[in-house]
Amino acid sequence: MPDEEILSRYEMLGNGIEDKYGRHVPAKRKEDGKDCTITILDPQLKVVPEQVLKTVRASEKLSELLSRTILLCIEAGETGGGNYYLVFEASPFGDLKTLIKRKGGLSPEETLTIAYRLAATLRVASSVGENHLDLTSSCVFVDPESLNVRVGRFGFCYLLPPYAQAQKTKPYHGTPEYMAPEVCSGKAGDASSDIYALGILMYEMIAGKTPFMSSSPSTTMKRQVYEKPLPLHLVKPTLQGVDVIEKVVSKLLAKDPKTRPADGTQVMEMLAELQGTFPKAIYELEPEREEAPKVLCNITVPEVTRAKVEEVEASPRETLVFTGLAELVAQEVEAKATVPQQTRVEVSRPTEAFDTQALEEALKKTMEEASKKEEKVQAEEKPLEAETRKEELEAKMETKGETTEEPKAPSVEQKPAEGTLEGKKGDEWFVDGTKPFPILPDDGEPDEEKKESKMFWVIVGVLGVLIVVGAVLYFGRPEPPPPPRPATEIVKELPKAPEPQLTPEQLKAKRIKELLEQGLQAIEDEKPELAMEKALMVLAEDPANEAAKELSNTAKELIEAKKALEAKKAEEEAKKEKEKAQETKPAQPTKPEKVVEVPVEKLEKPKKPTPERIAKPQVKPAEAKQPAKIPAPEMSDEEKQAKIQALLREGRDKFKDGDYQGSIKVLTKVLELQPDNNLARRLIEQAKAKLGQ
Repeated sequence: MPDEEILSRYEMLGNGIEDKYGRHVPAKRKEDGKDCTITILDPQLKVVPEQVLKTVRASEKLSELLSRTILLCIEAGETGGGNYYLVFEASPFGDLKTLIKRKGGLSPEETLTIAYRLAATLRVASSVGENHLDLTSSCVFVDPESLNVRVGRFGFCYLLPPYAQAQKTKPYHGTPEYMAPEVCSGKAGDASSDIYALGILMYEMIAGKTPFMSSSPSTTMKRQVYEKPLPLHLVKPTLQGVDVIEKVVSKLLAKDPKTRPADGTQVMEMLAELQGTFPKAIYELEPEREEAPKVLCNITVPEVTRAKVEEVEASPRETLVFTGLAELVAQEVEAKATVPQQTRVEVSRPTEAFDTQALEEALKKTMEEASKKEEKVQAEEKPLEAETRKEELEAKMETKGETTEEPKAPSVEQKPAEGTLEGKKGDEWFVDGTKPFPILPDDGEPDEEKKESKMFWVIVGVLGVLIVVGAVLYFGRPEPPPPPRPATEIVKELPKAPEPQLTPEQLKAKRIKELLEQGLQAIEDEKPELAMEKALMVLAEDPANEAAKELSNTAKELIEAKKALEAKKAEEEAKKEKEKAQETKPAQPTKPEKVVEVPVEKLEKPKKPTPERIAKPQVKPAEAKQPAKIPAPEMSDEEKQAKIQALLREGRDKFKDGDYQGSIKVLTKVLELQPDNNLARRLIEQAKAKLGQ
């Protein structure tokens, strides 16, 4: 929290918010009532004064531009607790992210106006060598009425390092949803990275969300590098002119920085070309400030330290502090132990923090201590070494069976003299004096037979391990799975879940529902008797059930229609039998006699006039008009009833599916075929009632 010195000059307006930089607290300066934001940097970031000063210098350079859109730093310092803090101007508007969320996305005109003014801000900032590198909808503030913009957190790029793949767990400057592909790959950002972030903002203003969003930052960065955003015309298909804006956004979101617009000026020109398509877009900028605020900074860095830091940054290979003293001392000790007669000290190049005389004294002292320790170790090892070598020679003679001739063992005189340091390395002096040194073979060379034998057994062991592993993998294979069992057997074996205990009322309602469903199914299967039975069972339990009453009436009508159809069918059969009986009577003898007696020539002549003479007196006007009025003779009663039943089923299905208009249309055909059909009339009334609702 701010200390007493800050509280004496600023009035805190709330607790603020926290992020990776620290805590941002809204405040008001008591001197002039100016709104501002105090950022107290997180001490875990280990920010040094030079980083804070770079942020202040960036704000000072931007203040020379007198731009109203950039929120400048007005104070920087160090709290009593040792934390650094920055005070920036506060925006009188809300942030762009909240505006997008409230509206669900902005119109093309609003998007072009805001993007044009942001491009102008990036243009003036890059003119003095400053880039934002974290341009998000949270640090862009917009007036919803005039669409004037403010951009905050310029210079924050000096407080945290850029993203690096080797240190991705540490805090870095940037937001994955707005980072350019080259920044996500670990490269440093530049003005082109801000152009990419502007493209993300334009996409977000139209679509209502950023194009790349994932559950983890690393996944979002991979998508920034490898994926293309979903086209805006698919996100907002009904938005007019979205395809024109999509072309501009696709250029800003190019993966290769070289193919993007070079700077904010080119972006402004691209947006200005759309003025004919979107005449309501505003391409005007705010006037400049009259005077830029002065920065109060109580952080100072000595000029000497600053010059040294700049020199180190310019030439990283040159250092002012010698860090290899320990390694050099070890090398000199080793050289002294190896060649004591030719000891020499290499004089290193003098530096500001290294003295040659001090090194010579340190080397001389170290060599004296090493020499004393060497003499002590040799005095302790000499008798033990001779005894051990003698025992090993005797054992070797017994194993080879050489009893007559004693092998020539290396004598102590063959070794270097006591005061000689030849053959010793620096690290061999620091050993345990109680353990003997290993003895080499007689010829001073490694035993090749032992080497070959050891290698042979190593190879045998490796082959044995491979054979065992192969056998385990082969014989330990899992058995093939059994053939799949029929689903019916599996279902039979599955334990049935315990049915929940129902109350008597619930059981009654369930039973009534099942009976009604069975009755409706019976109606569809043309079994009105079964439907009537189910309806009566429901009415026995619930006499006031309307669905059961309707089912009963429908079944009754179907039963009556079925009986009428059967009676009609029986009547038609009787009529047909009667007609057959009449056809079987003998014909009148006069007619065939006339046909036989008339010659063929006489019959062919009156063929033309006979149809006219016969047709005119027999056909009456009333009888000629009758077929046009009655289409019934085209189908029998049985076919008519079948068609009525099919239409009733179709109308009932459409009613269940919610197609009430189609149900009315089909049931009207039923009434045309059978005007007194009460079921069709009732279903039409119900469908009309549903349409009215």
